[in-house]
Amino acid sequence: DPDDSTHKRTWGGTKAQFFDLYEIAAKHLKSCFPHLKIGGPALAHREDWARDFLSEMQKRETPIDFFSWHIYSNDPRKVADKCRLFRKMMDEYGYTDAESINNEWNYVRGWEGEDWIYSLKQEKSLKGAAFIASTMSLCQYSPLDMLMYYDARPGGMNGLFSTDLICNILKGYYPFRMFNELYKLGECVAIETLGENIHASAAKGENGAAVMLTHYSDDDATKTAELTLDLSNIALEGDYTLKCYLLDENNDMKKTVEIRTSGKQLSLRLEMSLFSTYLVTLEK
Repeated sequence: DPDDSTHKRTWGGTKAQFFDLYEIAAKHLKSCFPHLKIGGPALAHREDWARDFLSEMQKRETPIDFFSWHIYSNDPRKVADKCRLFRKMMDEYGYTDAESINNEWNYVRGWEGEDWIYSLKQEKSLKGAAFIASTMSLCQYSPLDMLMYYDARPGGMNGLFSTDLICNILKGYYPFRMFNELYKLGECVAIETLGENIHASAAKGENGAAVMLTHYSDDDATKTAELTLDLSNIALEGDYTLKCYLLDENNDMKKTVEIRTSGKQLSLRLEMSLFSTYLVTLEK
């Protein structure tokens, strides 16, 4: 945010000057390379700045192929809310075809003192993994084109791999692996959850279906949840194999259930400790 005093050392200009520079760069690059996607500006947090930017670019008839922004939070629902806010704002100013890209996100309770230390620890823990899984599930059903986790490089905010020895994977790696199983199926399907702390996403394809569900709350004292996963609308015709994989403090995507079954009437009773994540697959 150019007018944010915390950024003056690296920018040194005004919002108006930034708008001028973006217009010049975007129009020139688009005229030279029309096949390239031109956009920005990797907005940090200022919603009023975003509105001013989109409004001014619309007036100047400046192309925006994507609008990028980021958010750090301890509540994945706030991330999804931001998806809806910026999509609505982009549409309002005529950028209906532009992609909305969340180019940075991770768990952060606070940026200073004990809250920041706590945040860094949780990003590398099971709680951080549950936040990842919950955010991906909620954003899957939000008006968003790309969701880019920060960070997979060795560093303080990398919840996927060990900072000291990057071949050692952390809990946060497994939600990405689970979600990839949904992605490979090809078609997202609707899912309904009861309770504010259970987040889920589902997909199906020619050879099966899968559901990822997570128990997440920022309140570390939240009790274990008991729930029934109703698969009656997603189960496959004929015989198929149901497999259940668990991520929790003691299990790294360990297969806990494998049964051969048939028919559409199928439900699975699950006991989910706080921050646990399940991947349930149905394979023909």
